[in-house]
Amino acid sequence: MPGTEPISFGHDIAQQTFSIAGADLLVDGLAVKSLAAVYGTPLFVYDAAAMRRAYRELRNTLAGFCGVFYSVKANPNPAILRVFVEEGAGPEIASGGEYLRARAAGARPQSIYFAGPGKGEDELELVIGQGIGEIHLESYDEIDKVAAIGERLNRLVRVAFVSIQLPRPKAVPCGWEASQFLSALTKRISSI
Repeated sequence: MPGTEPISFGHDIAQQTFSIAGADLLVDGLAVKSLAAVYGTPLFVYDAAAMRRAYRELRNTLAGFCGVFYSVKANPNPAILRVFVEEGAGPEIASGGEYLRARAAGARPQSIYFAGPGKGEDELELVIGQGIGEIHLESYDEIDKVAAIGERLNRLVRVAFVSIQLPRPKAVPCGWEASQFLSALTKRISSI
């Protein structure tokens, strides 16, 4: 049916981000076709300058509102991680391995945030022992683990509570009131 074809923005994005010479897409001045001929396909080609430009534009747009983090799980390539760390992005990690990658890329421990469910005790021990900017707690089990490890290592740990699933009493079918949530959380923390 005419007029129902999806609109392609690929060419426009390519022109804004990369150079085009005739029918050749250029990444940092190199023809992608030539790179594929030398290295074979599939081939991943990254342009650090383009990543830096995009990061700076985002950082400048959000300045004064929030910080910008790079999710290591999005692409754990050490060279890419290093680009974003050099630009000032805080690494957001989901494992001990990602923590070590972020540190190897030059990230300061205080700039790293640990998010995601199912954090293992060994991973928490690693990041608390070596330093971490913030741990996002996503279960009562994680609250207990972080509290115990922090106490054992004599470390104060900055945390944020994210998506902790509280049991819901039948009398409140639509969720908890803020006061009920705070009361339950306070009781849980004071029991640690």
